[in-house]
Amino acid sequence: MGAQNRPRSLVDISVSMVRRARLRDRFLPIVVFVGEVAGAATAARRFVEPVRRRVPFAAIEGPTEAQSVADLLGHVAGERGDMGARVRWSFLPAPRFPLAQFVLWALGQREQLQEEAGRILGRRAKQMEFNQPLRLWLTGRGPSWQAPLARAEYITRFLPLPVLATGSVSFALTRLLDVAEWANVAIWAGALLVAFGFATLSAANWSSGHFRYRWFKSQRYLPRERSEALAAYALRIAEAAGEPGDLVDRLLVNAFHEDLRVAYRRLRPWLLWPGWGRSAHAVLLLPQVGRGDAAHRLLTLTHDVRAAVGRPVPLLVVAGAAEPPFDVDEHRHVDVEHTGDVGRLPEVYERWREAAQRPTPCPYLLIDLPPDGLEDLYGGLPAPRADRRERALVYWAVVALVVAAPLFFGVRTVLPPVCAYGLTMRDGQCVGYTTSIESFDDDLKPLLALIQRQNAEIPAGVETFTVVYFGTLTRAPVGQDHTALVGTAGELIGVAARQRDYNESADAMRMRVTFANAGYGFANAEFTARRLAEQSEDDESVAAVVGLGWSREEVRRAVGVLGNAQLPMVSTTSTADSVARVGESQSAYFFRLAAPNSRQALVAVEWMTGIGLEGGGKPVVTGSDVTVLSQVEAKELYSEDLADEFDRVLEGTSRKRFADAAQLRQAVREACDGGAKLLYFTGRARYLHTLRDAWRSHCADGVVTMAGDDVISAVADSVHGKTSDQDLELFFVALTDARVKDGVAAPTGKSDYLSVVERWIARAREDKVALPRYSSSHAWLGHDAVLVVTEAFSKFTVQGGGRHVRNGIHYNLRGLGMKGASGQIAFSDGVTGHDALNRPLWLMSVRQGHSVKVHGICRPTATQARCEMDGK
Repeated sequence: MGAQNRPRSLVDISVSMVRRARLRDRFLPIVVFVGEVAGAATAARRFVEPVRRRVPFAAIEGPTEAQSVADLLGHVAGERGDMGARVRWSFLPAPRFPLAQFVLWALGQREQLQEEAGRILGRRAKQMEFNQPLRLWLTGRGPSWQAPLARAEYITRFLPLPVLATGSVSFALTRLLDVAEWANVAIWAGALLVAFGFATLSAANWSSGHFRYRWFKSQRYLPRERSEALAAYALRIAEAAGEPGDLVDRLLVNAFHEDLRVAYRRLRPWLLWPGWGRSAHAVLLLPQVGRGDAAHRLLTLTHDVRAAVGRPVPLLVVAGAAEPPFDVDEHRHVDVEHTGDVGRLPEVYERWREAAQRPTPCPYLLIDLPPDGLEDLYGGLPAPRADRRERALVYWAVVALVVAAPLFFGVRTVLPPVCAYGLTMRDGQCVGYTTSIESFDDDLKPLLALIQRQNAEIPAGVETFTVVYFGTLTRAPVGQDHTALVGTAGELIGVAARQRDYNESADAMRMRVTFANAGYGFANAEFTARRLAEQSEDDESVAAVVGLGWSREEVRRAVGVLGNAQLPMVSTTSTADSVARVGESQSAYFFRLAAPNSRQALVAVEWMTGIGLEGGGKPVVTGSDVTVLSQVEAKELYSEDLADEFDRVLEGTSRKRFADAAQLRQAVREACDGGAKLLYFTGRARYLHTLRDAWRSHCADGVVTMAGDDVISAVADSVHGKTSDQDLELFFVALTDARVKDGVAAPTGKSDYLSVVERWIARAREDKVALPRYSSSHAWLGHDAVLVVTEAFSKFTVQGGGRHVRNGIHYNLRGLGMKGASGQIAFSDGVTGHDALNRPLWLMSVRQGHSVKVHGICRPTATQARCEMDGK
């Protein structure tokens, strides 16, 4: 016989009755054991024994002939009632019975009415005398006078709606408004105070105010009138208690049932009610029910009220009686409506329709005790649990989440983020050396995650060497320039492309890529380099560093730190000659792909004084015709370095320095008023529009403007997609071709590596794994930086390899020559001076209404410009 066909023991039935359905509450029976008095009482107690300590429980023991229904319910649901006690290890608050206790309080005032029976008092005077004790009673029940845990539990019920409202408003304000950090703290603190204050007031109003007593207006027994004061209603209950009939007892039983329904109420979207965490119904035990006593009246009223109201009550009633508490033959569980007055037929019919809409089973479930008792039906197995504690634990987990969520988001908004392992918070950014990407800019994370996936694809047990990408991986503070991420995104595409190609073709060691974040503008480059140097002492797999694409004092110091750690570095776009200078000489470990400022200056001077800006030797300017506009910024090297190199090549120039847009405007005005024929701009791209506006306002048509390589991204952005209305007029020297075709720069002399990078750029655009705009030239240089490292590593392995990978790569970078995505690459084999040889520089211009024009390409040496005009 299958387990599902075995007879269920009475223990199973008891637990099944008490266990609550998961989704929808059901009607519960009134179980009555009928037999000899002692046997029936024992059977009733035995039936509830498996569940009595695990559910809200109350028992009425002993004879009840001298007691009233109110006395019994006071023992069950009064202020010290047994059913209101906390159930051990249930993890839930005990049920509360405010409605029943209000009726009990009103009935308790009958003694006062009897004492005043000799006094002649009007109804208003009686109500006034009820008012004061009622207020004291209500106030004493408020959360401010309850135990702290009970008060906290009540408040959390009303938290979701105010937390959601105030949290949403605060989040929107702190995101939309550019305010100081203390203002963000004030916004979130105020929001939390408002949310908890509103929840506290709501809890106080619910637990001690008049709001919860509105139920008396909608129930059927002695209903409270629409505008009736609560004290007046209490007085009416007290007066009705002395009248014939059981109307007040029915009201009390109905209030007791409604309290249980509220305690077991399911989840509401705006309330955290513990009812949905309750997994077992309450149990009331009446072991000695005698004909006509208070227990019998309570049992009968419980049946009648359930049948009349027609709503489930989460209460299992178990009784023992010598005889059934009703006439079985005449009993009906739906009241019979009867009238002899035909004129009242509509009223009676309406009551009948209301009752017909609430069909309920008869609550009574009678069990006649057999002569030998029921012990054989209990079985020998232990009782299963009636309650499911996981529901309660889920409830408290939700409570904790609601309370903690605003605190968490508030703290996350107003305090700096927690940095990943290996990173440190500096200047509002997580900087340092790490293998994690979680603390870096969200716009870069798709590319960083792509590299991480390629790291993870390396088979377990395969040896690896590590290439560290050293760049700016976090966004600038609000209000500052964000363009550095455009170059970073391009370089990461190139790094990912070369990593994939190398690992797919390698038959021995694979390449792993990790990240060193120097912060926005490489402001923390030296700090990050020290962290990387410390880590590399214990990790010999760290083979080389690529990136370092910024001309800044911190980068120059970082080069010194990494050189002392004997880590070879391949720089992508750093052009200041002084970046490689450590002490009195250049770093032996620094290799540069881009043409340095000294060669840019040589080419620019040749273009303006020898070749002529329009070719054919015209127009030609001298040093006295040129004013150099250089940007002065603390720890910035690029602008002053380029200006110094330019002045070294061309004598007789004048220089005007600027630190902001206003000073740049003034410098342009003074230069043009002084007769300058050419303005040579060495500042950063963010000042390009200021230069244009100042040139328009203060310079004659014959004054020419020329700039260094830093403006290439700004020029490409300006002309891309708006050739007809762009208004820049500028000559400039570029590291790569600034012309744009379908979003990808179009270099000359394509190599296989360039085709690879172009495919990756196109795929990144299609998959939307990069910024909306990024520099293709940075992608070529990022790819080539890793390319020369892997080429040097391959030579090292051919030579026999060994543990000292970084030394082998450094040795083989010297004298390396090959063709990469950005063109021909060749390093000298000297101990120092490892700028790539013969790197191309593009002579370009852009004019109003025209696209970018190429005038020529130069491949300078240390002393010669070596230019070919017209792209030939």
